[in-house]
Amino acid sequence: GDQLREYYRCRTKSRKFYKYIFHFLFEAAITNSYILQKSFCPNSTIKNIKDYRLKLAMQLIGQYCSRQ
Repeated sequence: GDQLREYYRCRTKSRKFYKYIFHFLFEAAITNSYILQKSFCPNSTIKNIKDYRLKLAMQLIGQYCSRQ
C-alpha cells in the first residue's frame, strides 16, 4: 500500500499537522479502495492506480461547474 501511495502522491506541505494527516488519510483511503477493487473485481477495465485515480476524480467531480 505504501508503495502504491507514493507513485502518484499529492505533495503538500503544511505547518498545520491536521492538514498533513487529512491528506495522508485521504490518499490511504484511495489506495486501499484500489487494492480492494483489484482483489474483488479482477476483470475490471482499470489496469493501474493512475487510471483508478483519474476515474475516481471524474466520478467525484461529475458535472460540477463553478460558473453560475
